[in-house]
Amino acid sequence: MVEPRSRPPEGLALDSAAGLADWARGELLHRPVDWHGICRVFLRETDRWFRHGLTAEQIDHLTAEAPEPTGDPRCDALLEGMVAHQLHVHGRAAPDWTRTTELADGWGPFVEDWTPNEAVVMSLLQTPAELFAKGVILPRTAFQVV
Repeated sequence: MVEPRSRPPEGLALDSAAGLADWARGELLHRPVDWHGICRVFLRETDRWFRHGLTAEQIDHLTAEAPEPTGDPRCDALLEGMVAHQLHVHGRAAPDWTRTTELADGWGPFVEDWTPNEAVVMSLLQTPAELFAKGVILPRTAFQVV
């Protein structure tokens, strides 16, 4: 039996990309998968690494270890893209492991209907390059709702 969904307690920063992947593995056991929740936690925690005034060396340490695959390539691509994007925004080079997963078909945790319309086009245009290159559609506006 799968335990109830767990969210990291408020104020708890997950300590590395590997830690986020470990947490996400448990979340992926639930059906339906709460992609919005996973996305929010990934966004909040990767952003938090930089807001705590960590040194460049500490940031490198948090992101050096390649996470084990989560079991879902969408989740792997999402984590890789978010980490790469946050590092880019803060002037840091992304480690090689962030270029491991690419989705064959575009996917977005906040895009429920891919029928071409203005919202879908705006989502595509507003997705950071690090996510878009992996096939993950996540507009910058989603980064503001964490």
